[in-house]
Amino acid sequence: MEITETTHPGMQTVLVDEDSKIHIPLDEGQQNSSDLLVYHGVITFSAPQGGAWVWAKSSSLNYTGSWDLAQYDSQIQESIQSAIFNTLPGSSSSTVHLQLQSPQDGRIKIRLTYDWERLEAPTEITSLYDRPNDGGGVLHASWLPAQDSAWSAYRVYVWDSTFEPDWTPTKEDLASMPSYQRVTYWSQTTALFSLGNTNGSEAPLSHDRQYRAAIAIEYADGSLGEPSSWPGNATPTDEVPAPPDWLAVSPISGGNPGTLNAEWSACQELDPDLTRIWAVQQDITSALALTNPMDYA
Repeated sequence: MEITETTHPGMQTVLVDEDSKIHIPLDEGQQNSSDLLVYHGVITFSAPQGGAWVWAKSSSLNYTGSWDLAQYDSQIQESIQSAIFNTLPGSSSSTVHLQLQSPQDGRIKIRLTYDWERLEAPTEITSLYDRPNDGGGVLHASWLPAQDSAWSAYRVYVWDSTFEPDWTPTKEDLASMPSYQRVTYWSQTTALFSLGNTNGSEAPLSHDRQYRAAIAIEYADGSLGEPSSWPGNATPTDEVPAPPDWLAVSPISGGNPGTLNAEWSACQELDPDLTRIWAVQQDITSALALTNPMDYA
């Protein structure tokens, strides 16, 4: 390499740059060492005049390299993989402490790349049942908290299983289900459903149909894990409301003749519509044939 023009006092000579790189061979003893061995190279200077002195001083040395650290220390791979497995669900990063030291005072800039295969840890539905004490059309689902470190959200699906009570969807089948609940809180493990999937569309749950449910983990890139289905079926029935625990009727002191005061216990139903009262002169066991009710919302 001809560097005569840059060898005057005060000038610097660039021997290696992005356009003219020098590839350093791997040390022969590297395979048997857990340290990254430094390459000892030799630079020879010659002058055009015989017997001339050559004086040189290095001002900076930058080099890059690529090493498979797992070949030199198997515990590095184990440490990184353990960090991934132990990362809390919903976290976007993991921390691993690696100690890198230069042989002398200097600076090292490191970019670590790690190729890994995501091991899914699907969660499970623990129950699917009709919500009690309501007017129908609602199912209650619960599931276990996710243990997948790459968890971003839960997706819970409910579908009409009346004619196929044993059918279980795959991950690909979920794409054809437009109705689902997306839960972004890791600690939330229950949900109420009033809508479900019927023939590829969203429809209200019906008391004369039966339904199944499945849950899948959503990852940060929007992809889904393998779904887990509840093995049983559930129907959102319309329960007959229970009567009030007590009813008290008394005449109003000083009031108009034929006027009564009625008081009853509060309704315990989850979705009450109104309270209906009939005035009768004898004990009854069924109000189906009675007329002239008084309704109180």
